[in-house]
Amino acid sequence: VPSGFSLKRPPEPSWYYRPLISTKVTAVFHPEDDILKAAGTNDTTCVVTQAHTLKCWGSNATRFSALENVTDLITSNYALCVVHDTQLDCWNESENRDWPIPEFITHPQQVVLSYSDLCVLYEGVAGNQVHCVNRDGLSEPVVPALSNPTALRSQNDIYCVDDDSGVVCWGNHYYGQSKVPADLGNVTAFASGDHHTCAIAGGQ
Repeated sequence: VPSGFSLKRPPEPSWYYRPLISTKVTAVFHPEDDILKAAGTNDTTCVVTQAHTLKCWGSNATRFSALENVTDLITSNYALCVVHDTQLDCWNESENRDWPIPEFITHPQQVVLSYSDLCVLYEGVAGNQVHCVNRDGLSEPVVPALSNPTALRSQNDIYCVDDDSGVVCWGNHYYGQSKVPADLGNVTAFASGDHHTCAIAGGQ
C-alpha cells in the first residue's frame, strides 16, 4: 500500500444485489455439438445442434426430446415452439399442455409468440399465408386479408407483415397502435409500446 493510503473493507452486499450461487449443474456443453441456436422459457432451455437435434434441460426437458430434423426453435416466457420435418409443435408452459396448432399449418417460415397468442407465416396452397391461434385453439387475433405476406414480426401483442400493399398490422388496437399510416413506405424496423407503435421507414 503506498504511503499515505490505507485499505478499506468493502461494504457487505445487501439483500437487493446479493449474488445467488448454486452448486447444481444444469447443463454441460461440448464444443463438438456445434450449437446453431439457443433459447429458453421461464422453466426450460433448449439448443439446436448442427445435426438438427434438440437438447433441453429444465421442467420440460423431455417434451420434445424425440423430435428429429429440427430447423428452428422459438420461445417466449411461457411457450416453447419447435419446427421439425416441416411441422410446428408448441407447448404452453403456463398451463402445462400442448398449444393447439391447426393441421393445415405446414412449412412454417416464421413464428411469433405473445403470452396468449401465436402467429405463423407459412407456405399454403395459395402461397404465403398467416394464421394466428390463441392458447385455446381459437383463431385469434383475427388476421386481415393479406397478399403475399412476408417478414412477420410482433411486439406487445401487435403483429405486422409486409405484403403487396405495404405494411399491414393487427392485434392490440386500443389506442390505434396497429393502424398503419398510408404513406409509411417500406419498414426496416418497428417497436411497439403499450399505447403506440413506431417504425423506421424508407428502406428498400
